[in-house]
Amino acid sequence: MAEGTAATTTWLGRVLPEYAGKPRLMIYVVAVVMCGIGTLALSGGLAGARELLEWGLLAWFAANLLSEFLWLEAESGEATDSMATTMNLGVILLLDPTQAIWIIALSVFIATRFIQKRDWVKSLFGLGQMAITGGISAHVFRLLHPDPVLSSAFGTTQSVGATVVCASVYFLTNTFLVAGAVALQTESGLWSVWRANWGTRNNIVSSVALFSLTPLMIIAFSSLGFSGVLLFFLPLLIVKNQNRDYIQLKRMTEEKVQREKLVEAGRIARAIGHEIRNFLGVILGRVQLMDRHVERMGDDKLRSDLRQIREQIDNLADLSKQIMESTERGVRPQSTDVNRFLLHQVEMLRPYPTLEGVEIVPELSPDAGMAEFDRAQIRQVVVNLIKNAAEAMRDADPRVDAPVVTVRSFALGRDRVRIEVEDNGPGIPPSLQEKVFDLLFTTKKYGHGFGLATCRAILLKHLGRIDLRSAPGSGATFVLELPRSHPETQNGSAEPTVVTRGAA
Repeated sequence: MAEGTAATTTWLGRVLPEYAGKPRLMIYVVAVVMCGIGTLALSGGLAGARELLEWGLLAWFAANLLSEFLWLEAESGEATDSMATTMNLGVILLLDPTQAIWIIALSVFIATRFIQKRDWVKSLFGLGQMAITGGISAHVFRLLHPDPVLSSAFGTTQSVGATVVCASVYFLTNTFLVAGAVALQTESGLWSVWRANWGTRNNIVSSVALFSLTPLMIIAFSSLGFSGVLLFFLPLLIVKNQNRDYIQLKRMTEEKVQREKLVEAGRIARAIGHEIRNFLGVILGRVQLMDRHVERMGDDKLRSDLRQIREQIDNLADLSKQIMESTERGVRPQSTDVNRFLLHQVEMLRPYPTLEGVEIVPELSPDAGMAEFDRAQIRQVVVNLIKNAAEAMRDADPRVDAPVVTVRSFALGRDRVRIEVEDNGPGIPPSLQEKVFDLLFTTKKYGHGFGLATCRAILLKHLGRIDLRSAPGSGATFVLELPRSHPETQNGSAEPTVVTRGAA
C-alpha cells in the first residue's frame, strides 16, 4: 500500500510540478479522490450514473451544471465558494441521496474540468470533495427527515431543523475539505486557512444567504416546474455581482492605500538617495587621497583595508542608484518566457557568495508560458527574494543544515501567472508578516528596509501583487502574481518558448 501511494505521488509530481516536494498534499488529494469514488460506488455505481439519463434527473443535472457558472470569490483571492451550493442543497432535499450525490459530483467535475479548464487532478479532487460532501449531507438529512421536502413542508419544525443541520454539515464538510488542500499547498495551519477564506464575515453572510435561497428555489419548482428553477437564477446572479463588486472595491481600496504610501515613500527614498550620493562623493574623494599616500608608503595591510572600504562604498552607491531608479522609472514590459527567465536568474545567482551552500531548485510548470513584464524590474524582485531567503537561513538560530530555495511557476488561468520563492528556513512570526513590506522595516542586523518595499512597488506598477505565506518553523513563501499582458507593452523581441522543469 505504501509503495503504491509513493508511486502515485511520484507520478503526480512529474505530471504537475506544483505537487512536487509536497507528499502530504499528494497523499491528501489521492485520499479525497478515492473516498469520493468509493462514495459514488456505494451510491449505485454506474447504474446510478445511468439514472441521470432520465428526463427529470437530466434536467436537475443541467440546472446544477448551469449554477456552476455562478461562483463567489473569497476575500483572500485563494479560493472560491460555488453558488451551486443553493442548487446542491436543493437536490439533497428533493431527491434520493443516490441521485443527489451523482448530480452534485458530476456537475462539479464537468464544470471544473471543461468550463474552468483546471487540470485533471484538481477536477478529480473536486469530484471526490463534492461526492463526500453530498454523501454526508444527504444521509444526515435523511436521518432527520426521511421524506423529500416539498414547499408545503417548510412550515414544520422538523423540516426547518433538518434543513439547517444539513446546510451546516454541507458548509463545514465542503469548506474544510478544500481548506485541507490549501493548507497543505501553502504549508499553513488548517484553521488559519479556513478562517481567512471561509470564516470571514462577508463569506459567512454570503453562504447563509445562498442556503436561505434553497427554500425559494423549491417553492419556484413546486409552482412552475423547471421554468421556475430557471427564473430562480436571477437572484443568484444578483448575489454574484454584489460579491464581485465588494471584492473589487476592497482590493481597489487596499491598492489605493498602498500606492499612496509608496508615492510618499518614493519621495523620501529619492531624497535619501541623493543625500547618500553626496556624502559618498566626499568619502570616496578622501579614500582616493589616502590610497595614494598608502601606495607611496607601501603598507599592504592598509591598502587591503582601503580596498574593502571602496568596495562597500561601491555597494552603497549601487543601493542609492537602485532606490532612485525604482521610484522614478516606469514599466517597460516585454513579452518573456517565464520559465526561461526564471532559469536564467537561478543560473546567474548560483556563484553568488551569499548563496554558497544553498541549493536552488526550479520547479517550473510547462503551463507558465509567456507574460509581459519589465525584465529588469522583475529580475530585481526575484533576485532580492532568493538572496533574502538565503540570508534568512544562514542567519537562523540554529542555522539551517541543508538550506533549499525553491523557485516555482504556475499558470493562473489564461490571464495571470504566479511565481513562488520558497525556503525551508525558520519562517516569519505572524506578528511581523504584516510589516515586512513596509518601507524601512527590517529584521536584519545590517538591513536597510528598502528591499521588500521596492518589490511591492514594482509589482503594483505591473498591476500585480506580492504576498507572504509563512508559519513559524515551516519556512517562508513569497508569492508573485503578474498579468500576462500589460497596457504599456512596447514593441520588443520576445524570447522563444522553452518548456523546462528540473532541479538543481
